[in-house]
Amino acid sequence: FSLDKAMINIDLGAIIGKEEKEKKWLLDKLSAITEKCYRIRIISGALAIYLVTGAIDAYIDLSGESKPQDLAARIIIMQEAGYKTEWVKNPFGKKMLVAAQEPLLSEIKKIIVDN
Repeated sequence: FSLDKAMINIDLGAIIGKEEKEKKWLLDKLSAITEKCYRIRIISGALAIYLVTGAIDAYIDLSGESKPQDLAARIIIMQEAGYKTEWVKNPFGKKMLVAAQEPLLSEIKKIIVDN
């Protein structure tokens, strides 16, 4: 399974109130993901159910603003469904949750993690 066939749910968070550098980074990453994947969706509450049913192939908390305790139940459901979940840091020190099956997870991380 590859990124060009993937439907990805992205939590972008609020853009208002962020410094220009962080806004640019978020929008650049969103653009990079959008250019390489089949479709982007913004789905809130039922995230884990959409992953489990196959309605989306990956989840990215691009903002890094979701708290682990707010995602805990979803993480357990995603892991039980066979998705790998990983916390990665963005350049602003925020932890972003990424969930997908391999090799999709690796493809996403190559885009969002700055080396």
